[in-house]
Amino acid sequence: MGGESTNPPIWRRPLSGLASVNGNVPQSSGLILEPNYPDPFSSSTKIAFTLSQRSEVRLSVIDATGRETLLIPSQNMDFGRHEITWDASPFPSGVYTVRLNSGGVSTSREIVVLR
Repeated sequence: MGGESTNPPIWRRPLSGLASVNGNVPQSSGLILEPNYPDPFSSSTKIAFTLSQRSEVRLSVIDATGRETLLIPSQNMDFGRHEITWDASPFPSGVYTVRLNSGGVSTSREIVVLR
């Protein structure tokens, strides 16, 4: 016993290799869906995302019943940061899902319309 440690070994991994808890796809995939601002919001919000390479992108907002509002139809977009404004004034209060598809990868995040 003299000098031997009874602590278990510590396993370490880079954060980029872990699954995300907040709805983002790990950055190594090259697709980042940022939190919208403001959230919650009453009439409009900004939705931003970043692509690490030019790819086909589709962005939609889905309500609690599964109805989809298409913000960006499938189209090729350049790499870099993109930002769009969603005008939610015709939609009722509630929780919506923003879904981003790009390059075979999909990520989503919940947003709240509050009036």
